[in-house]
Amino acid sequence: SIFQHENNSIDTGQVDIGKKVAQSVPPGVFWRSQLNMDQPRFIKFNVSVQKSALIGVYGRKGLAPSHTQYNFVELLDGSRLIAKEHWMQSESD
Repeated sequence: SIFQHENNSIDTGQVDIGKKVAQSVPPGVFWRSQLNMDQPRFIKFNVSVQKSALIGVYGRKGLAPSHTQYNFVELLDGSRLIAKEHWMQSESD
């Protein structure tokens, strides 16, 4: 569900760790959500992308991240990910 859609962003607010969340994100739009943790822990994200997608996943402790202020960033190129997945499946046949 979308709580806000302004300034080219979708804000789904607080997300509970372990809860599955799905959101279609149009090109040029930021999707924001927030995770709260009492103790440091590893978090695994499962992101599905189209072949033409270029996605940046940003995180920041204590404040909302931006493309210039973040603690971590992971850049995903759909063409490379899908090509690698196809190559790995062919190799296992």
